Amino acid sequence: MAQQKFLKFVFHKIYQISNLLKYNTPSPKLHQGEPNHIEDRIEEIPNNSNQKKYLSELIDNIEKQKEENNSLPFKIISIKNKGFAVKVAGLYAYISFNHMPWQYKNNIAWKAIFPFITGKVFFCKVFRIEKDPIFILINAEIPQFQKAEINCIEKYKGVVINKTRFGIFADIGYSFKWKCGSLVGLLHKSNFNDIEEYDKIEIGQIIESFFLGYFEENQMILGNNPEMKVWYSGELDYYIGKDVQVKVIKTDTEKNAFKVEGKYPATLSLTSLNYPENKTQIKQAIKNLNNDEIIHCKVLGVNKKLRLFHLKWEMKLEIETSCSRGKQIKELIGNTEDRKTSKQKTTNQAIGQKLEMIGKTVKVSVVKREDKYRRKKNIYLVENKYKGELNSVNEYYKISKKELKQAERNLSDGETIECEVIGLRNHVLILKWNLKDIDFFNFKF
Repeated sequence: MAQQKFLKFVFHKIYQISNLLKYNTPSPKLHQGEPNHIEDRIEEIPNNSNQKKYLSELIDNIEKQKEENNSLPFKIISIKNKGFAVKVAGLYAYISFNHMPWQYKNNIAWKAIFPFITGKVFFCKVFRIEKDPIFILINAEIPQFQKAEINCIEKYKGVVINKTRFGIFADIGYSFKWKCGSLVGLLHKSNFNDIEEYDKIEIGQIIESFFLGYFEENQMILGNNPEMKVWYSGELDYYIGKDVQVKVIKTDTEKNAFKVEGKYPATLSLTSLNYPENKTQIKQAIKNLNNDEIIHCKVLGVNKKLRLFHLKWEMKLEIETSCSRGKQIKELIGNTEDRKTSKQKTTNQAIGQKLEMIGKTVKVSVVKREDKYRRKKNIYLVENKYKGELNSVNEYYKISKKELKQAERNLSDGETIECEVIGLRNHVLILKWNLKDIDFFNFKF
């Protein structure tokens, strides 16, 4: 098409000059006072036969290159709907987006980088040649790029080729002047300070970002904060399969957030796969956790895209303690106002009965229990109803705290002792256990 336009231009000029000769009038395009050497102008017009010969030579040459399957350099001239107009071996040709040296997922990306690859030299092979009219189709899907040396925590410039709800895709091949081809990386939305900053970014814009590493599917990761590198370098894979300390953080919405070692965000996935038998129990235990509480979990994996640890809570004692805490809260709070009133009446009656016991000798039952750290502890029940606090004395000997603890350890579960009620503190009866000499020395200290 371009050659036909040129020939039309030449014939038009010949027609203009022939008219000048016929009517012997000066050319309107000559400057005033300049000699009208029409014969010289005719000699400057290219010879039509020479033009055809030159064009024929170019076509013969490109046909030869096609037969020999040689690679040829080409330059991008302009962009079309589905490809580029290019110049190869002195002739105009066409290349589809689908047969460029690299691929994008949509044509918007090609339109975004077009201003930055115009005039750049790439290589191709001739796919098809038609002579009437002249049409040349090329294919650039051939090896032609050098390997890019990309350094972690180094800043690169890239062309924004796509923008999604979760981030921006930028081609940092721009930083290498396209000598390494296309190098597309994802800049996650979380890298921006606010939504307005993110919204201002447009497709086709040049941005600067750090290279942080790769996702599992070999997708390049870009970021504005080089400290995020730890999530993509593989360093955190060390924790997978290990038990770690996890800090519980209560949010404003009363939901729990978790941080491994107090710094890495984490999530407890409540799935039937992780908890096939006790999912409901785990759910209740998580709900009862307190702010700043420390629990111990197993690391199942590290999500690089979301920058999250995936955890499984397996510490049985911690789970049971948290579940029992919820039951105690329900007992204390109650479900209705009627229950609160009833409980208050019962409490008042209990206080009256406890006060009547002061100064009396009562039977006290010993109950052995384990706390959350599996340490055995004695609970003393007065008349099998009220909790008591034990104080041991001897008529002739002052019992030390250490000896008192040992004496309490020597008591058996379910054993009954006689004590005197000497007071009441915080609804707990204060008991005096008078150890006789024979009882005292029978204990193992």
